[in-house]
Amino acid sequence: EKPSLDFFRPVLEAIGPYDREELLLIGDSLTSDMEGGSRAGIPCCWYDPHGAALPEDLRIDYRITDLRQLYDIV
Repeated sequence: EKPSLDFFRPVLEAIGPYDREELLLIGDSLTSDMEGGSRAGIPCCWYDPHGAALPEDLRIDYRITDLRQLYDIV
C-alpha cells in the first residue's frame, strides 16, 4: 500500500524506461500520495482544493487548488 516503496516499484517497472523528472504524481493525500511519491523520487503535485496548510516536513513540488492548473505545469 502507498506510501510504501513496495507499491511504487512495480508501478514504475511496468511503465518501462523513463526519466523520473518526466513523471508527475498527482494526488490529494499527503500521507499516501505525496509521501509515497517523494519516497520514490517522483515529482509530486498535491491537489488541495481546500487550501490546507503546507506541511513543512514533506517535499511537494507543486500545489494546485483546481485541476485546470495542471495545464500550467505540464
